[in-house]
Amino acid sequence: MKAGKSIQVVIVGAGMGGLGTAIALRRAGHKVIVLEQAPEFGEIGAGVQVPPNASRELIRWGLEAQMNAVCSQPDKINYRSWETGNPHGHTDLYNVRERFGAPYWQIFRPAYHTILMQAALRLGVDLRKGCEVQKYLPEEGAVVLSDGTKVRGDLVIAADGVKSIARKAMGINTEPNETGDTCFRVVIPAEKLLADPDLAELSTRPGFEQWLGPDHHIIGYNVSKEKFFNLLMVIPDDKKMVGYKAPASATEVKKAYTGWNPTVQKLLAFLPEDVERWRLIDLPPIKDWIYPSNKLLLLGDSVHATLPYLAQGAAMAIEDGAALGAILSHLNSTDDLPGLLQVYLRTRLNRAHTIQRGSWTNRFFIHMSNGPMLDMRNKIMAVGDYNGSPNLMGNTLFTDWMYGYDAVEAAEREWAKTYRSNL
Repeated sequence: MKAGKSIQVVIVGAGMGGLGTAIALRRAGHKVIVLEQAPEFGEIGAGVQVPPNASRELIRWGLEAQMNAVCSQPDKINYRSWETGNPHGHTDLYNVRERFGAPYWQIFRPAYHTILMQAALRLGVDLRKGCEVQKYLPEEGAVVLSDGTKVRGDLVIAADGVKSIARKAMGINTEPNETGDTCFRVVIPAEKLLADPDLAELSTRPGFEQWLGPDHHIIGYNVSKEKFFNLLMVIPDDKKMVGYKAPASATEVKKAYTGWNPTVQKLLAFLPEDVERWRLIDLPPIKDWIYPSNKLLLLGDSVHATLPYLAQGAAMAIEDGAALGAILSHLNSTDDLPGLLQVYLRTRLNRAHTIQRGSWTNRFFIHMSNGPMLDMRNKIMAVGDYNGSPNLMGNTLFTDWMYGYDAVEAAEREWAKTYRSNL
């Protein structure tokens, strides 16, 4: 559906959320400028998960064939012992399309970014690189770039991540929360795994592996049609690192996993000596997403950054964009904008906050220390998926809600509830 009135939207940030929102708004008939501070468009070379609640929007945008060409699709999540490497239990993913109407994709982040960027360009989005925003002017609906240029719109959307300066422009003095975890990311070529009989199955069977130990864990999964194996290693934050990212060494990573099973040791042997350590940060739930002028909106990680323990961070930003596009397709006058933004907020607020809290909950479940609680967790995983499982990735009530969600349908229901009830 195309809006009766087309407005100019300025999106700050050309990540997944910014590009997804640009696609959805162009499809709704609006003019879109995307400002990216980096001198070139691109993403960090690691894996990202695209669960069914996000993939259904990509399919809606006509991107299914492109995604299928470069994605892996896991058949299960294996919850593996840190000591033996054997699974305590698993969650089935082979039937997600049958259950939720959309696939579970795993993709190389730069490939995902390229697909979204190309889709945005095909739709006529004005993508501008090298545009660092120095200041938000929420009363005016404008931003000021580092060279002094002012870019105006009827609506400015801050999709510039967890460290966005737009929150302060909104009067929100909330800083990113240091969660107590840090991580390392590497991508291993499949041929290295295939050369070792003990590792080959990790590449030939596109699973989703979790090696879970006391206060540490490792996530591994295939991307790029099993051409690469993405490895994410999470360890406690020793508070020695300054800032959110710092150089580290493979020796440091290997030391953190001393005593772990032989499979893990073989995977860690593929790490380059120089790696980066990232501090995992998120935001507490924030209720104010819209500036009173209705000319500035916070979106994605700028307002609801979440931990990775439900693999939903990028998916939430895609949902945000899809919902906003659906709601602003009903814009028939600029006078409609304040009311429609409130419909958007009602659609997204509780959903985003529940995912944030759920990710925190799963952090505790994954990172139990040795002792009776860890033994209980392993027994729970051995039971498998069931309604009410404290493992939210295996809690069928929760995953039905999480993966079965349709952002566009939810947005349309909220719009109808607000506007049709007034007819």
